[in-house]
Amino acid sequence: MFDLLIRGGQVVTEGKVIAADVGVVGEKVAGLYAPGTAPEAAQVFDAAGKYVLPGVIDVHFHCRYLSTVHVTFMDDLAQATASAAHGGVTTIIVFVWGNPGEAPGTYLSAFLKEASELCYTDYAAHCGVRPEMENIKRLPEAFELGVTSFKFHYDYRKTGGGRMTDDDHRLAAMEVIAARGGLAMFHCENGYMIDYLEDKFIAEGKVTPEYFYPSRPNLAEAHSVYTTIVLSELTGCPVYIVHLSAREALELIVEAQAKGKPVYAETCPQYLLLTHEKVLEDWGLSKVGPPLRTAADNEAMWWGLRSGFIEIVGSDHAAMTVAAKRAAGQDIFKIPFGMPGTETMLPLLYSKGVVRGRITLPRLVEIMCENPARRFGLWPRKGTLSVGSDADIVILDPEVEWTITAAELHAVSDYTSFEGWKVRGKPVASFLRGKPLLKNGRLQVKPGYGIYLPRKA
Repeated sequence: MFDLLIRGGQVVTEGKVIAADVGVVGEKVAGLYAPGTAPEAAQVFDAAGKYVLPGVIDVHFHCRYLSTVHVTFMDDLAQATASAAHGGVTTIIVFVWGNPGEAPGTYLSAFLKEASELCYTDYAAHCGVRPEMENIKRLPEAFELGVTSFKFHYDYRKTGGGRMTDDDHRLAAMEVIAARGGLAMFHCENGYMIDYLEDKFIAEGKVTPEYFYPSRPNLAEAHSVYTTIVLSELTGCPVYIVHLSAREALELIVEAQAKGKPVYAETCPQYLLLTHEKVLEDWGLSKVGPPLRTAADNEAMWWGLRSGFIEIVGSDHAAMTVAAKRAAGQDIFKIPFGMPGTETMLPLLYSKGVVRGRITLPRLVEIMCENPARRFGLWPRKGTLSVGSDADIVILDPEVEWTITAAELHAVSDYTSFEGWKVRGKPVASFLRGKPLLKNGRLQVKPGYGIYLPRKA
């Protein structure tokens, strides 16, 4: 007898869409059955007319945690994971940065303790790498805690709280990471180029939103992607480009992958759907880095997803409020970076991707569930509805038509860059390790239900 049977839905997993009932025992998927053939269950969920998906894994996630002073996002782990859960996300991987001079083991341990008390969803961590050689030598501490992916910045010299690295730091760290089978992740925008262009615009009094995009050109992203590929060759370290946005950078990734190099990439909904005109429209509420670019760049990212050169979509959730954005005044270069995104990621990719024929439904599951689990060491526990995997399940109603408004979302942010967008398809229920997570628009668990997912390289 099953503890839970999800009956009557169309199951989407591992490249297929099949009519099947999903049986759950305890926290695990126990079987997929032809409709009407499954054993009895203590609880039955009727999924007729709906899609049954693996839980979404958001691998690009920012929020506030108390152990680090330079994290300025508006939502804490409870608030951020509550928003994620309303969007069909059941697992997050958070970028964790310590304070300057702090050892990796210290700041990761502090984060994990806080997360254990606050997270609604399951969670893992990426380790941020600062330009500190002594602490780079201590990166093995992260592996000991089950953290196998490491984040580097080429940019944010002015605003990043000491996170911008140079090639010597990257090489030293990548040798440590490669020796232990880890993954190096890069925010690819050449900070020196950007700072020069920004300072030039400021000196000329050009500080309105139309100068933000030209201050962070496509070629600054491509330059750093090229450098990353070179560093990977020198160290043998696999590399992962976060939030890819520029078509010139994608061309370099295509070339590298064609040569068999371990170069991987993700993009985000904003780089598929929005352009830099949005920043002019809302005067910096949609200011993010890399910047929103052009329609041609949007189409290049869709092509990359379809063709497989971009393997993952993450949200880059970084919640801000209108007040926090406006507190900096009208100078676009002083307005803080960030926008919310985790709750709208799945509905947008389904409505604007699958419904419009840009990607297939199995491909959506690949880029939001399966590939994140494979790339970040969570497969086959997460990302699939195979027997023995965690029963992380999202019920997507493909017929629901609704309008995105900040007032009806669950983020701390009081705005969304997709305000007023009409979408079709919505996650209406979810289960995390077999237990109801979202039902009738309400969370069914308390903060701290989510568990830590240590990973092996």
